[in-house]
Amino acid sequence: MMFLKRKYLFGSFVIACVATACSSMPDTNEVVVKNEFAGVSFKFENIQSETGAENSTDSMYCLLNRIQYTCHYFVKTDLNGVPENKNQVSSSEEITDGSLFDSKLYIKPGEYNMCVFNKPQKGLLVDSLLIFQTTTDVSLRDLVLSVEKRDMSEMDALVGNDGTMAKWIDLNGAYPYIQNISPVSSDIKQNFMINSVEETVLSFSPQRLTQRVVIPFQVTVEDGVTISKALMEVSGIARQKYLLNNILVSDYEGTNTARTILKAQNVKTEGNNYFFEVELHSLGLIPNRLDESSIGPGVIQLGIFAEASGKSKTLRTTKNISRFLREENSVEYNKVEDYYKVKNYDVVLNTGFRFMITKEQVMSDTEDGVHEWDDEDNDMEGEI
Repeated sequence: MMFLKRKYLFGSFVIACVATACSSMPDTNEVVVKNEFAGVSFKFENIQSETGAENSTDSMYCLLNRIQYTCHYFVKTDLNGVPENKNQVSSSEEITDGSLFDSKLYIKPGEYNMCVFNKPQKGLLVDSLLIFQTTTDVSLRDLVLSVEKRDMSEMDALVGNDGTMAKWIDLNGAYPYIQNISPVSSDIKQNFMINSVEETVLSFSPQRLTQRVVIPFQVTVEDGVTISKALMEVSGIARQKYLLNNILVSDYEGTNTARTILKAQNVKTEGNNYFFEVELHSLGLIPNRLDESSIGPGVIQLGIFAEASGKSKTLRTTKNISRFLREENSVEYNKVEDYYKVKNYDVVLNTGFRFMITKEQVMSDTEDGVHEWDDEDNDMEGEI
């Protein structure tokens, strides 16, 4: 895995609808197939079920890399595999390398590696994609999905219905913030032969390459206490992932990871018991190497916003969820090459977290209206 140590060029995400790039080395086969190109069409199965209806995509990115006498092709299609209606030619006589005609992309024959994925949503970039389109300096295996860094002030979960920002304490300052991302699905074909004599339908069945992690917890309140909302900061989120082999650009220490703040969903209320879930979509969630650590990857910070008799209080705790991530085989670690890879793409953590909030806790005076408490006996651990 020596390519993990390479330096990467970062390209703009402003892309053309159809792009072609070939090496300057002459193709000896061009004498035989001088005016012959293979017409390929695209077919996708499963894409909506993998991305989820609430995060549905309207387009797919298709990348083709001819292995010998390198050529790159990029085309953007709809979910039915129809290329965008740009850069089309009007007759078969006009077809040249990279032309679109009759919903087909015309390319040079040969052996190809290919990758398709749904159009990344806001905050998710494909490093070097523009370079891949316009040159042969990078290959498919060099392309990396990257999540953009954000400031705490840009965290959507902190913004209330009235537009005010919730108070949040930064306890894990060595790691940048990112937003929760929309699911991304992809499929690849390697060493696939394309013949110029016959038209080829390239059929893909994209599978989700982003990981979904659900973190449940329960809050029980004393009579007279209500919960207005709950927020959770999750640390250890991989910021980068190789598109072709799904390797996370991180190591055992969790370098190059980030965190996000999510609003917990109240999925059920029974009497004084509130049942919450936090749903994280990311490139992969990495555990801490230490199950007892309160900082670094694999750590959550939970904030419960409670009210009683007209008074408000935020109660907080920090928990390490690394043991639960390992129990669910969320990622696997390669000791030889020092990298993580997602193993389980749908993870529900069995944390058993249950917190109790009393009226006295909410009514007590603290400098900034924040208390930290322990989930087992609710003893106050001090003011923050």
